[in-house]
Amino acid sequence: MKSRLILAIFCVTVSVTIFPESARAATCQVPNGGTRYWGEGDAWSVSPMTTNDHANFTPGLTQTVICDGKDEGPGPGIFNCNSLSMGRGEGGTGNCTSFLYCVAGHQKLFVRDTGFIGHPTAGGSNIQATVYHESGTNVFNHWLLIGVYDAPLDTYSMSNDAVVLCDGYYVGAYGQFLVAGGKVLPHDDLAYGDPFENRCEVQCPAIQGAGLLQGWCTNWNVTGRLLNNGRIVADGSGTARDLALTSHNAVTNSTDNPTTGSNGWYAVDKGRLMLPPRTVGAAGGTVCWGESDTDPTNDLVNSVKVDFVDAGGGGTLTGMLYAVDRADIPAGLTDAISVHYLTYSGFPVEFDMAIRYDHVLAGASEADLILLYSDGGAWTDIGASVDQTHKLITASGLTSFSWFAVQVETGGGPAPVGSLIWVS
Repeated sequence: MKSRLILAIFCVTVSVTIFPESARAATCQVPNGGTRYWGEGDAWSVSPMTTNDHANFTPGLTQTVICDGKDEGPGPGIFNCNSLSMGRGEGGTGNCTSFLYCVAGHQKLFVRDTGFIGHPTAGGSNIQATVYHESGTNVFNHWLLIGVYDAPLDTYSMSNDAVVLCDGYYVGAYGQFLVAGGKVLPHDDLAYGDPFENRCEVQCPAIQGAGLLQGWCTNWNVTGRLLNNGRIVADGSGTARDLALTSHNAVTNSTDNPTTGSNGWYAVDKGRLMLPPRTVGAAGGTVCWGESDTDPTNDLVNSVKVDFVDAGGGGTLTGMLYAVDRADIPAGLTDAISVHYLTYSGFPVEFDMAIRYDHVLAGASEADLILLYSDGGAWTDIGASVDQTHKLITASGLTSFSWFAVQVETGGGPAPVGSLIWVS
């Protein structure tokens, strides 16, 4: 209970606000597979789109726009614009709040350029934007940018019936990307290409709740590197669910997380986080799960650094981070603050391992942390050392991958057996 209360300080509840059925009669609907374009009058119309048709939500106003493709007709109701700029304030105009509701399974929003969720410019202030993506498909032919600029918290929230197609996503210092299922898929961009294509980033938060990707999704197929300078949270919302980000071809970070910082990787409320597998060469060396290999110290919370003394001829390292309340973890843990499951295809091996533990959950008990190992049965204390300066718990001379848990020793835990894990 203590750890859940602490964790709630920087995690948010993953939910998607569904637009009430009673209000849909007043929405902008496209019946019978028709098309609407964003015109100069800040409204959807039947006029063909021109190069100036950028969906700039009116500055200085609280504005709600609803895309409803209805559930009838031969094809989707399509809403077109060249770019989407929500929460845009110009010339010092402030207090602009924008809401975009995307409802009905046949709705399709097509943005030919970039989608800005939160876009104050030229002195705009106190600007806020929110997208509730209930269902249908939203296509961003370039990037989906959330909370990039100085503003209150900007949010893109998608449900299990929603589909996002984009070349990449960028969750800024003032944004959060909340996913409750759905699909996040790549969109073939023939018009732009590099340097923007396939860039996916979560940045350091500037305000509470920002710099955050949180939720669950198993249809996440965006490729390219995943740069995490903020917080990525697998949140099962009370059910065993995965945030599977394995389609990315690399995981990096470009900003060090301070020893007092909370940037990193988390799994809560029965969630499980899955990241891309790592290739280990025959010569071994250092490989990090959830961190750049070149960092001298792994500083993102719950990242794992593995130094191969013997890589067993090379192989593939695969890792997952589990919420400690999941039922598929081997029984016997009492005060665990993190659980990792690591596998490796090479054999035999010898390696040293360092986990950047969650100092917030450890609280005043950092000196009492232990590292436990399980091959699916009983948990064993493997005699790790704790570096309270860098928030690392390290074990050496290990010879097998499987379950690892960082736990607060309460006096009744498993007895240490030395630094080696022997397998038959």
